[in-house]
Amino acid sequence: TRGVFGGLFCDFGDSFTVQDKDAKPAKAELLARVEVVQTNSGKALLVRTLEDNPHGLHSGDRVRLRGVQGIGDSVIFTVKAKTPQAFECHNAIFASSITKDSGRVQTLPGATFLEIKEPVVVKYQPLKEALLAPDMVATDFGKLDLNRQITLHACFHHGYRRGQSAGKEEASDAETLFDAAKSFGENVYAFLSARKAKSRFKPDSKLVRAFASSEETQILPIATIMGALAAQEALKAITGVFVPVRQFLYFDALELHELLPQNGDKTLLSAEFKQRLQSMNVFVVGAGAIGCELLKILAALGVSSTSESIGEDRSGKLCVTDMDTVEVSNLSRQMLFTEDDVGKPKATAAVSASQGINPQLQAKAFTKKLAAETEDIFDHKFWQKQSLVLNALDNLEARRYVDQQCVRHGIPLIDSGTLGAKGSTQPCVPRISETYSNGADDAPDKDQIALCTIHSFPTRVEHVVQWAKDIVFQSEFVDKPARVRELAEAAASDAVKTPSMDDEEPAAELLGELRLLVDLKTKAQSADGRAAVLVEWASKLYRDLYIDAVEAIFKQHPLDEVDEDGEKFWSNDRLLPRHLVQVDDLPLFEAFLVSAAMLKARALRVECSEASIESAAAQAAPQRLAALRSNQGRAGPSPESAVTYERVLDTARSLTEVLDVDPQSFEKDDDSNGHVKFITAAGNCRAAVYGISQSDMLEVRRIAGAIVPAMVTTTALVAGLAVLEMLKVVAGANSL
Repeated sequence: TRGVFGGLFCDFGDSFTVQDKDAKPAKAELLARVEVVQTNSGKALLVRTLEDNPHGLHSGDRVRLRGVQGIGDSVIFTVKAKTPQAFECHNAIFASSITKDSGRVQTLPGATFLEIKEPVVVKYQPLKEALLAPDMVATDFGKLDLNRQITLHACFHHGYRRGQSAGKEEASDAETLFDAAKSFGENVYAFLSARKAKSRFKPDSKLVRAFASSEETQILPIATIMGALAAQEALKAITGVFVPVRQFLYFDALELHELLPQNGDKTLLSAEFKQRLQSMNVFVVGAGAIGCELLKILAALGVSSTSESIGEDRSGKLCVTDMDTVEVSNLSRQMLFTEDDVGKPKATAAVSASQGINPQLQAKAFTKKLAAETEDIFDHKFWQKQSLVLNALDNLEARRYVDQQCVRHGIPLIDSGTLGAKGSTQPCVPRISETYSNGADDAPDKDQIALCTIHSFPTRVEHVVQWAKDIVFQSEFVDKPARVRELAEAAASDAVKTPSMDDEEPAAELLGELRLLVDLKTKAQSADGRAAVLVEWASKLYRDLYIDAVEAIFKQHPLDEVDEDGEKFWSNDRLLPRHLVQVDDLPLFEAFLVSAAMLKARALRVECSEASIESAAAQAAPQRLAALRSNQGRAGPSPESAVTYERVLDTARSLTEVLDVDPQSFEKDDDSNGHVKFITAAGNCRAAVYGISQSDMLEVRRIAGAIVPAMVTTTALVAGLAVLEMLKVVAGANSL
């Protein structure tokens, strides 16, 4: 880095293999239609996906088609993208076997394409050759002028050469740098513009003067940005994931340089500007991954700090709020925290660590949520004091609330966010830019899943996992035990009804839960006896979910049903379910029995060891599965329709000694609670019913826990960009 300029060069050798160019799962979408078409290169298949499901493929990608008549899974096609919902499939050998010239190809229900992700080999030039024939990655689409890019390339090249020849980096005046950049740049320009109209290289004199005047200065946000980019390239080299930079990347904030007072001493950040930073009141909202990076930079810059020149009375105050506590899983990406901080409030621990970086930092930690209910703490007086707000939040509602307060009080807001390797920074400055809420997307979440898809027509792993968590886990281990607890409280207080008596859940189901408690806590006298009861209960649940439920779907939608357009109901985006007993599912069945029985024991506070349940399941599974197969067409027993809540409550009054239960609350990070284990087993059984691929616990934990992979390189990058925008605001920017 040189002042407001940063440069990066990558050489990964003449043959570097990128194992995964985007770190995303292979694309797969359901097909709406497949037809034979004539193209310039011969016959091909035109594949259309469903209207709301763009294929996301690019020309040159390779795919397999599944569920298309006459095409085996081994046939590989090369893609030519046509529209977001259509692409051509080309395979010369397969094309020669197509007998018809055009027309629709029959597809089975649930027909899909599957992207084939293949390694990519990329070639790099060593620095000596790359300097005169550079590949340069654009970082700002407002700064794409070729003369400008080559000028910055030449300035950095001159700085490297001067440092090598002198044994150290010495500052150069603008005139010397301009001549060197012009001489070197002309050769580069001649190469890069060889295919264009003949013209001469014109160095960007303004950029050269700025580069020369700030060579001795390090601007911390610029260093953070370039360090994050370099670290990400190192990760690419180690893992082979993502395509590396080819080969030069330059970044500049010339607009900041033009705002700063020019002192002639090449320090760039004047004493007066530093005093402005020290006297600021900055509010950092969130002390997670981005919040920690922001606080590191702010502390090192001296924001809200005392000094000999400013004194404590004139120093600003840095406020931080976060209602969460530090967890072990935070330590890999939230760098202000250590193992000693686990269990402490994040805001408190982050302030303490920041003051370790800068003991003069004046900071205050809050552990409150920013919302209407805390406006007695974050009141009008509090907001009026703030010079600037930095958002480090992970949800839209909170962001909009902060934006609302900033608009109301005329405070500049800088918002940052990440999503894996993607990140964004948005400055929202009164009377200069749009507000955050104006720019936020109000469209529904594209990943939101329709209820009918979850209940009856799943097509993806995400669908079966959400079904297992939001429907089965919620019903059996949260809602039912919670209603038992309500009954216990009502029975103890002689109440005539419970809060849930007006719900739609049949009273007979609740009566069944009470009977299960009686069997487990009074009739079964041993651990083996309790294990047998739990396994029997789990087997009945299995039948309800995977056999009787399939029967119910086919009664509602027979195999030969057609819709109002005459199309088969079981086609396109509806996978045809099957009885789970139609496949060799003993391992799935046993895994379900064990995980369901264990979790039920936990929810009902029944003492029963995992070993007892595993033994009972292993002994019972083959016989119970055989019984299910032999009776698969018979509906299970119907609930007692005449049962009333009054009868259930009367029953509960006579069973108060067994009503001690523990409704569960989903927790993804504690494997000992059995939550993810059950959702994995239940989801995989559901997947088998619909022919969807199985998942391991790691994948289920990610989906059920809504985990977005966090990368510390991305958080560092967006934090550096956010503080860079802050410096522009402090310097008096009229545009960003």
